[in-house]
Amino acid sequence: MRKECFVVLMVLSLSFLEGCVPKPVKPAGPAVPDNGYVTEFSFPDVSTRLESVTHSVSKLFTVAYYSTYRFGAADHYKQYSLSSGDFKSRAATKTVSHETISGTMTLIAHSENRVVFLTCAHILDFPDTVVTFADPSRTLSTDEVTAIAVKERQEIYCRALPGCGRVDILAMDRENDIALVGKECPEPVTGMNPFIYPLGRAKELGWGSAAYVIGFPMGTMMVTKGIVSNPNSDESAGFMMDALFNKGFSGGIILSARSGSSGFELMGMVRSAYSKRDYVLRPEKEIHEYTYSQNVPYTGGIYAATDESINYGVTYVIPAEALRSFYVKNREALLAMGYNLDPFFLSGR
Repeated sequence: MRKECFVVLMVLSLSFLEGCVPKPVKPAGPAVPDNGYVTEFSFPDVSTRLESVTHSVSKLFTVAYYSTYRFGAADHYKQYSLSSGDFKSRAATKTVSHETISGTMTLIAHSENRVVFLTCAHILDFPDTVVTFADPSRTLSTDEVTAIAVKERQEIYCRALPGCGRVDILAMDRENDIALVGKECPEPVTGMNPFIYPLGRAKELGWGSAAYVIGFPMGTMMVTKGIVSNPNSDESAGFMMDALFNKGFSGGIILSARSGSSGFELMGMVRSAYSKRDYVLRPEKEIHEYTYSQNVPYTGGIYAATDESINYGVTYVIPAEALRSFYVKNREALLAMGYNLDPFFLSGR
């Protein structure tokens, strides 16, 4: 009798344990559906294709020249006086300076002497006038102006085409951070090839889709790789990447490939990384302009500036859909200027 009970208990125990053991889960199938964007690049000539793309990408730098008019405390120059336009004659001092910013641009069209580049708008967008108030908070107690900086001119250059001279802004969208620059060069353009791959569809990217980024971080051409996160995060099919971002990478192009394909597609541009800004005090001349002695007290002018620290691995992008919409919006104006970019922006859509 006891033996029979023991057998029953053993059977019940085994049945209970069997119910607690997780059953094997069947594989969910391939990570990338047919014709979807790959999570790893497998075609053999990736390096050769990337090298060919580098001949379409160049460093862009913009220089803005400012005249700054400063007022003394005794001048009591008010904000409402700006409309009179007499600040130049009333200023106590005038100084001339320039600001430079660099980024990345990609040649998307080339016909005879005429060139068109794609880049980010913020690289080109310098304010026309900058007003500095005595009280930064601009409370009701004062609206006195201490300085007015006026942009005298702005110059945009393509490093890869020094013989072409300055290029012009053809179209710009500040909100979406997209711009086209170009011109008709005095001589036939050599040394660069137009980008040959089609504009892709960022809305078809998925979590973990792989992509290359080509640009000029810190002024040096580099290729880096990242994976896609948070795809289709907005109506323009926005997404983010973990690609490392440094200053100068803005306007860098994002390349991905479809499953079974042996070529790239342009998925968008990188625009910025998450960063933090702090105010710092700096001397009137930067270290690259002047060498300071650590044994002699500094007695020159001190200026407030911002120091930006980047949180690497959180990169914001401009998706291909936003690029296409930007062109459609500006198409008539560009055609009127003689720039037909349909083959790049609208082919195969």
